[in-house]
Amino acid sequence: MMRAEGKAARSANRSSPWKSSYVAYGLLLGSLLVLLYLMVSTQFSYSQKDDAGRGMEEFSREQEEEEKAKAHTEPSTPRRQGNEMKSDNWEAKSQAKNEETAESKEFGGGTDDYNNVANTKPICDTSFGKYDICELAGDTRAQGGPGATVTLVSPRAPPKEWQIKPYSRKYLDGLKAVTVKSVPNPGDVPQCTTQLNIPAMVIELGGLTGNYWHDFTDVLVPLFIGARRFNGEVQLLVVNLLPFWVDRTNSRKILNLPEVIAAAEAAGFKVIVAGRPKASYDEFTREMNSFDVMVGVHGAGLTNCVYLPTGAVLLQIVPYGRLEEIARTDFGDPARDMGLRYIEYSVAAEESSLMGVFGKEHPMIKDPAAIHLSGWGNVAEWYLGKQDVRINVERFRPSLLRALEHLQ
Repeated sequence: MMRAEGKAARSANRSSPWKSSYVAYGLLLGSLLVLLYLMVSTQFSYSQKDDAGRGMEEFSREQEEEEKAKAHTEPSTPRRQGNEMKSDNWEAKSQAKNEETAESKEFGGGTDDYNNVANTKPICDTSFGKYDICELAGDTRAQGGPGATVTLVSPRAPPKEWQIKPYSRKYLDGLKAVTVKSVPNPGDVPQCTTQLNIPAMVIELGGLTGNYWHDFTDVLVPLFIGARRFNGEVQLLVVNLLPFWVDRTNSRKILNLPEVIAAAEAAGFKVIVAGRPKASYDEFTREMNSFDVMVGVHGAGLTNCVYLPTGAVLLQIVPYGRLEEIARTDFGDPARDMGLRYIEYSVAAEESSLMGVFGKEHPMIKDPAAIHLSGWGNVAEWYLGKQDVRINVERFRPSLLRALEHLQ
């Protein structure tokens, strides 16, 4: 063991000088390569800078030559010196240029540049498939009658004319068209007999109105959205005004009102007959808010239940003809949602004025379900449109007592 180790050590001692020489040669060669790389890189960098400098000089010379050429062929333009201009008429030229490129910002009114009416925005937009929109700003004159016309008098708007239908479903048949036009001179349109200094909206009450759903979706909701921006200061101009929109008083009357009042007073109520507002709606709403019970035949008048105080009672008299579901949907369910107590009194055939018109053997009296199946026309015309009621006070008294119980 000892001899073998000595032999290995001697062999290692003999090979160490050769290894040292190889290491020295490697270090020398590496140093030479690094030095060569640095020299080449430095030379290449200087070359790029020189090329770039020459390129900039050439570009500058070319630019100067172009500017000199332009100076001989184009008129001089003013140059800034600090915050001033050398040209005395620069402001006038700048203002004229701005007027030439000015765009109209007044919808339907054109632009302040009277000589540039070609860039004015149109008064009407009829590109929508369901409805037309017109907006007239300024001296606007409306004329009713068979040929309803709305005219904008303005020298800023070019003469033009549109035929529109102011209804949310303009594609329906039977709608009345309104002519909207612009004229430059006041003498081109008749003078107004009534003048108002507030916005006006033109609407149509044709189409599918007369149906509660369409009354809201087609007219009232669009009208509310359009008039909202005027904060209540708006005049409504109605095309083909239907009587039932402003006169709910021709149908579903209580024919024996004095007897019903007497029965209510006998039950313990102080009765006040509230008709149309005599002074103002503010006073009317305050009066309604003082009531404990509101009694009325199914119809638009019951909408005033929104002014009743929480916990009050709405007693709805439902006309004959299986109208309970309609009455409940229109006023019964909303009344409960508003925190009111709801009572429903359904009129019997003997209490309906239709009994005297058709007789008890007629389907209108004998079979209301068949009338409903025949279509909405007969229901709307007779059950809702041409029916009054004569209340049987003895039959009605339990409903009055129920209302009184709700308040105790």
